[in-house]
Parts: sequence; structure tokens; C-alpha cells
Amino acid sequence: MTSRLIDYQEELIQSLKDSESAIAYLNAVLADDEEPCIFLPALKDVLEAQGKEVSTLAKQTGLNRENLYRILSLKGNPKLTTILAILKAMGLSLKIEAAANASTTQDKQLPRQKNKPASKPNPRRPTQPQPEVPVGRVSKRLNK
Repeated sequence: MTSRLIDYQEELIQSLKDSESAIAYLNAVLADDEEPCIFLPALKDVLEAQGKEVSTLAKQTGLNRENLYRILSLKGNPKLTTILAILKAMGLSLKIEAAANASTTQDKQLPRQKNKPASKPNPRRPTQPQPEVPVGRVSKRLNK
């Protein structure tokens, strides 16, 4: 009795040919908080499943082919604009949603900065009240 073993990568690429499966795969990879670096190789898997080559993607995005290979590896560390360009060329987009277990911003407190020793006032510079700048629902004083 001989059984034919299918390579995991071949089976994965075959399953990612369906666009809904590819999107679900990328979303599942993004949801993994412990291993965020696997998103870029997963993107390369979807690219391969779509039948596109990195050289074609390079032409569509205007990025260097060698850099794209590096970007789509475990060691890749691209800018957000690069990821958006790659996704656009692949017919995908990035969407931000509230996490299922996220609380509202009112419930969260900003991390406090360590107290710095007070500096001596500069006699040449008059002391002025510092303007408050709204940051979301939190206001923060600017130190000048």
C-alpha cells in the first residue's frame, strides 16, 4: 500500500488560490499576537497562490525586486507605506477594527512618564502658560 504524501507548502498554496481562503489566512496570521513577523511570509504565500511572481510585484509597486524578497521574509521590516503598496498591487487592502476584548479609550490610562528633576528657570525666557493640545479624548500639556 503506497500513499502519496503532499508537501504542506503545496497544499497551502493550493488552498490559498481561493481569494476568501487567502483573506481568512492573512487575517488569522495578523490575529496571532505572538508571532507578528509571520505575516510577511504569509503574504508571499498568497502572492505565489495567485500565480504572481515577485518580479511582477516589483514592477507593479515600483519597489526593487531584491528588496521585496527581503521584505517578504521573516526578517522583513517594511514601512507601512510599503505594505500598503504591496497589498494594493495584490488587490487587497488593510482594515483596522476594534479588538474583541478591547475596552474604550476612556477606560485606559496613558503610561506615566518618570518624574524629571525640575530645571532652573531661564531668566531670559519669560514663563508663559503652556497651551493644552487635545490628543483624542486626553489632553496633554506641551513642555517647551
